[in-house]
Amino acid sequence: MSYRPARGGGGSKAKAPGIALLVLGILWVLYAAWTIVAGMAMDPKAIADQAMAQQHSAGLQPAQAAQVQNATDMIAKFGKTVVVVFGVVSALVGLGVLLGGLQMMRLRSRGLALTGAILAMVPVSPFCLLGLPFGIWALVVLRKPEVKAAFG
Repeated sequence: MSYRPARGGGGSKAKAPGIALLVLGILWVLYAAWTIVAGMAMDPKAIADQAMAQQHSAGLQPAQAAQVQNATDMIAKFGKTVVVVFGVVSALVGLGVLLGGLQMMRLRSRGLALTGAILAMVPVSPFCLLGLPFGIWALVVLRKPEVKAAFG
């Protein structure tokens, strides 16, 4: 893939938010990869056992202790799976943001650039705090007539 120079004023307006989405997408994917690795390495049974030990020392009533036991059993059964699935979903969203930013910089696919801007605002990682302003910025720029024309 080669970089296509910006056409007119619209192309140069799309470059900065495209770079912002690209960098955000890279950070997002790295965070998601870390989440997946951490999820694979976690020991949900040990976490559940630790929670139960803390609850026993708190002196709970029998009904409360049963509720805590049910919750810790759920953590032990599904904790690792939930974390890994969440990491995979987050990685896919981050990849969409990354590709959208790349296409916005290159003025190639306005639809993918719009998708990346929208995905940047999805709250599936801490990066949505940056994704919200960057996504709005990208959407505002992508709606400008001169930017639409630059995409061809």
